[in-house]
This record gives sequence, C-alpha cells and structure tokens, in this order.
Amino acid sequence: MSSAGHPILQEFEDALTRHRVSNLQADFFMAGPDSLFRFKYYPLDKNGNLAALWRKKGSWDGEVLTLSRDEYPIEEVLDVVVRATTMRLILVGDHDDPVTVHLIRLTSASAAASLKRQLDQVRSDLHVEAQRRELAKTGSSHAFTTTTCPHCECTILLTEDQRTPQIYCQYCDSLTTPDGDNQLIKVERSLGICDECGMYSQPQQFTIFYFYFLIVLWGWYSRQTFRCPGCMRHDAWKMLFGNALFLLGIPVALVQLYRVYSSDVIGGPLKGLDTANIAARQGDLSRSVGLYQQILDRLEASAGVKYNVGLALLAMGEHDRATEAFEVALEDCGNYAPAFQYLCQLYSATGDQAKLNELNRRWNIEPHRDDAEFLDEDEVEFVS
Repeated sequence: MSSAGHPILQEFEDALTRHRVSNLQADFFMAGPDSLFRFKYYPLDKNGNLAALWRKKGSWDGEVLTLSRDEYPIEEVLDVVVRATTMRLILVGDHDDPVTVHLIRLTSASAAASLKRQLDQVRSDLHVEAQRRELAKTGSSHAFTTTTCPHCECTILLTEDQRTPQIYCQYCDSLTTPDGDNQLIKVERSLGICDECGMYSQPQQFTIFYFYFLIVLWGWYSRQTFRCPGCMRHDAWKMLFGNALFLLGIPVALVQLYRVYSSDVIGGPLKGLDTANIAARQGDLSRSVGLYQQILDRLEASAGVKYNVGLALLAMGEHDRATEAFEVALEDCGNYAPAFQYLCQLYSATGDQAKLNELNRRWNIEPHRDDAEFLDEDEVEFVS
C-alpha cells in the first residue's frame, strides 16, 4: 500500500526513518539471517469465523508486517487488539475507506501476545517521536515528558496536566499506580475495560460449552469469549442448567461458575469490584456507589473505579454527577482515555464549549477528527 499523500503516513514518515530497529532486535528477534518474527495464522471474516481452511504465513521485521503476500509498513498500523489467539488489526485504508480491519487467528496465545507487544512498542516510539517533532515547531516540547508502561514497555507521552498519581497505557489498556506496592501493580495489570459492559473490571477468557444427545443426533457447541466475570455469571448459570440433561457439559459449566464467583476476590484493596459493577448494571445506584466508596477508601488513587461511578450515574440519567465523577477520575489519571472520551461527549451535549476546549488543550488535541474514529466498532464482531 502506498504511503504517498496520506496525512497519517506523512506524519510518521520521518519518524520511521529515524527509528533504529537495531536497538530493538535484542528484545524481539533472533540474531542472524532469520532475525525476524515469523508466525502462522488463519484469516477470519468480520464475525470471527474462519475465512480459509489452510494456515498462512506472516512475519514482522521491525518495520513491515507481512500477511501472506500483503505488506503493511508499521506507520499504517493504527491499532492492535488481541484476545487470546485472535488479533484485530486496524490499518490505514484509502480515501474511500479511511480504515480497514483485518481479523486473524494465530496458532497460540503467546505468539499473538508477542506480536502485539512488538508492534505496539515500535508504534509507541514512532508516535512519541512524531509528537515531539510537532511540539518542537511550536517551542513547547519542554512541557511534555515520557514514561514507560511497566507491563508492555511501550512509551507513553504525558503533558504537564497529565502528570498524576496514575498512568494509563492505551496499548495494553492498563491503569497503573507507579508508586503503589508490588501487589497493587500486579492486580492492576489484570484489570481493564470489559468489551461487553464497558466497565473497569477484570476481563478474561471464558468458555461457553453445550453438549447434546438426541438418540440419533449428538454434538456440542463451544466458543471462547472475553469479558469480565460479572458479565459471564448469567451465561455460566445458563450453561449449567442447559447441560443438566446430558451431563457431559456440567464439568465445564462448574469450572466457569467457580471462576466467575471466585474472581470477586481480586485481592487487596480492589476486593469487591465485580459485585459493585453488577449492582451498578442492575440499577442499584446506592449499593454500587457504597461498594465503590469502600474500595476508594482503601486506595489513594483509582481512576478506574471513579470511571465506573461515572458510568453508573450516567446510566441513571445523573449527567451532572457523572461529569463530576469523570472529572475526578482524570485527577487521579490525567491521561485516562475512557474518562476523557465520556467527558468530551458530555461537554458537547451540554454545550459547555469552554470546558471542552480546556480539556482538549490539556490533551494537546486540535479540533479535528482522527482517521481511526471513522471505524464503526459495530461493523466487527470480535470473538475468539
């Protein structure tokens, strides 16, 4: 795909030239002539079903991602999302279709995680370099600093207003308290935004399995899903009763039930987060806020929990109080993108242009639409 004339590609063009892949080879690649990451994958359709029966070959050399015969320079990769072995690649398209989506299934979860990590680390370096060059033009580069995500080692750029007790990594969706103890940082790594309910929780992979036997017809249905334990509880009970007649599916259902209920003991100060999230989704505002407050009393900062409070208030139509919750979430984590996105929508809906402009200034965002926003998330059902 040609990079000529596309604004996103032009933004990264010089940064890619300056990027030294040799500094990353020790972490990513083997030495010698085969110093690239090779993998095999199955192409998927937009519903996550196999689009081909045979595996295809892919590779990543630090600058170009190759899928079969198609090559994609790293500056064309807008986003990478992994759920177990399934990877969703959001790539630069053409003028008629600004972005394109590729779904692939790698042969192992470790291969998918490793490929994402390598792509994201280079993407983050290029993004920071491009931003620094833009800031240098206005003489304001001194107002920014960089930090490294402790989980995925991506580079994160922060403005002066975003230097807060917590940092958010958009690449691995982690919210971290750098000055927290090791137990808290370890627990925070497992937390993120649930694909299904959109709440700050502990999303993970679950199995949905049904076995049936009808004398002349028997078989099973199985699929993997990535969601938080609270979202999985209903399906876990449904799976238990649905398999009760034929027995063979009961062990799988019992394992999933144990996982969704035992996970509420996330550990330490975040214990009870699942219960609070479930109460919020059920509309029990007073109970959920009370449970969230118990968690906040044990933490010095938690933008994710305050973000959940904002979602609960928003669901109840309490727009003013929800706005306040998202604002205090940004006080704990100045670059927490989920809270920022809701605040932008709320400020726009209420016509508070002054606050919207100030929020964009703090995020160093110009009043234009990014190409990645053209992607309609409803167009792709992302299941593994």
